[in-house]
Amino acid sequence: MLKSETGHAKRAIARLGLEVQRHYANETGALSYFAGQLNVEQRVYVTDYLIDVMGTLDSSLGDMDTCLSQYKQKRETEEFQRKSRIDPSSSQIYVSGPNKNEEDARFYREMLEEQFFFKFGGVIDLLASVVVMVSGVGLDVRKCSYHELKPKGRMEEQASKPANRLGLSLDEEVRESQLSVLRSLHSAIVADGEADWFSWVLDRRNQMVHRAQGVGFILIRQGKVKGQVDFVDLPPKYPQEGMISAYKKARGVKGSFIPEDIQDVMHECHARLCHILIAVIDACVSICAQRGSRDLNIDQQAAQWPLEDRADYNFNGFNPNQSIVKGIEKADTAVGTGSLIDRVQGASAIFTNE
Repeated sequence: MLKSETGHAKRAIARLGLEVQRHYANETGALSYFAGQLNVEQRVYVTDYLIDVMGTLDSSLGDMDTCLSQYKQKRETEEFQRKSRIDPSSSQIYVSGPNKNEEDARFYREMLEEQFFFKFGGVIDLLASVVVMVSGVGLDVRKCSYHELKPKGRMEEQASKPANRLGLSLDEEVRESQLSVLRSLHSAIVADGEADWFSWVLDRRNQMVHRAQGVGFILIRQGKVKGQVDFVDLPPKYPQEGMISAYKKARGVKGSFIPEDIQDVMHECHARLCHILIAVIDACVSICAQRGSRDLNIDQQAAQWPLEDRADYNFNGFNPNQSIVKGIEKADTAVGTGSLIDRVQGASAIFTNE
């Protein structure tokens, strides 16, 4: 069963999907108001990408929800096995090494934690892509990220210069609407008055994906039942640091960890992410509705989907299976998910000229 925050966030995405569908032209495969600098091909690509991003946001929220649920189960299994190795009368905490059940539970628990933070960063960057698309400004929607939308990021830097490389509207009211939706992501992040938690999450995500892990610490304390113990998995306070530099920064080992279990931190991060998403998506629904009703006329910038040649991969697998190749060539039925058939049919015009 989904957490309530997840359900609210997924319904927000569905609202944006309905708003987009209202102005989706089946005959062109594009949103009617994605006009301006985009040519026919680019209009299809940007529209299609917006639909894909919404689907990815929806599935990512579900995946994060599952991560939290499965994490709890694996953690309980791991700790149950670990408790069986503790002998209070021994001079050592553990009297034996972990068995296979404990090792397996630890492996999957760590994988689920990594996946959770990986998905968190992905959702944030996907939201950045959505606000860029609906605002119409000249940033490549396949490359843009939250980093570009931060207060001192590329977007604010270019918006402040007279060259207007973003292609912001010259109409002051329209321009403010564009900037408002672009800033909605950062505004939602700092809505509670501080953003240190968010910076910590992104640094933790980076550490888990492609940084040294350091040494984890688990606090063992007296449990609620006499003779039993509880485990507290302490997250690092400075995930951007190395192990020794974190100790130096904290003036000792004990100050280098957050005094809260990582499982509780993950649940709060998930709740806050859902609140961020809802606020941003609501801003996107608003500007899309105004654009669809022609109350807001925006020139969609061609820089959102550059058409210059990109790297063309000649990689066809390490050892292509010829029976699979023949099967693909003979296939007359394709199985896909989402609105694949309708979208391909709508975009068919851009293939007829090839």
